[in-house]
Amino acid sequence: MWSKDGRWIYFSSNTPLAGGEEVQVIPSVHLHNFDIVSDGIYFLATASTLKFLNTAGQITTVAPQLPQGYVGLSVSPDKKSILFTADKPQTSELVLVENFQ
Repeated sequence: MWSKDGRWIYFSSNTPLAGGEEVQVIPSVHLHNFDIVSDGIYFLATASTLKFLNTAGQITTVAPQLPQGYVGLSVSPDKKSILFTADKPQTSELVLVENFQ
């Protein structure tokens, strides 16, 4: 995932990659769940704990208990909403959103 200024690429990996130097930003992210915003990174530290790492390097807990989910996390541009996948065992839903922009 590209940083908002386009200078950095953020990725999660459990093996080193060939190429440029890697710098660990967060020691552990649950199932690749993170999103880059202008002033930091939102990430799932565990399966249900949403945290925020600001540009000063401080980590705060945003939501201590979220429903279990899968891979996928996105923060709205105004940072007032977070979209993530929730686990609903043995069910599926198809949803239509009208007038989506």
